[in-house]
Amino acid sequence: MVVTYQTLTLSNASATVISLESSELVEHDIELYVQNLSDTAYVCIGDSAVTSNSFGMRLGPNDSMTFDYRGYDSRPTFYGISSQNNSQVSVFRVQR
Repeated sequence: MVVTYQTLTLSNASATVISLESSELVEHDIELYVQNLSDTAYVCIGDSAVTSNSFGMRLGPNDSMTFDYRGYDSRPTFYGISSQNNSQVSVFRVQR
């Protein structure tokens, strides 16, 4: 099992990749955990065109969610944008 993690700083003006890039080869199952580290900001998650008004999922302050990638399955790339500039998310990957 391989575990990696990072803290990303999000903008309130442009989207940031918060998941595996679609070009990354996934040979094993991966669980991707994303946690909003802000006490006040919301994080909107979606495709590269995500905005605070157009998104797929929204994480409230201190909320988290999980994405599952199955080996060799299609790997959508998820992006995040924050309601407040310079908010942070923690991204934790577990490869099995």
